[in-house]
Amino acid sequence: MPIHLNIRLATQDDLTELANLNRLAFSPQQTVEQIKVHWFHNQLDQPGRRRYLAIDLQTNLAVGAYTILDLRVWFMGQTIPATGVAGICVAPHKR
Repeated sequence: MPIHLNIRLATQDDLTELANLNRLAFSPQQTVEQIKVHWFHNQLDQPGRRRYLAIDLQTNLAVGAYTILDLRVWFMGQTIPATGVAGICVAPHKR
């Protein structure tokens, strides 16, 4: 069965869904509200981080998320731009 997803940049309106996905993947003993406050500081607009959501087009629900980190690495006496990927999480029923 094909899976139909839309990958898009997360917005502030997605904070609850993003926090829930992170809770399920990394810290199920915490509440969504705790994750929103302690991990995201109640905002998604954080310097050097772009958060993305995978939306199931059949249900319109977020089923995955990841973060792109804007980094700099030291190489041969100079810094160069780099990218990191972090916080990859998938809803349990889609794993």
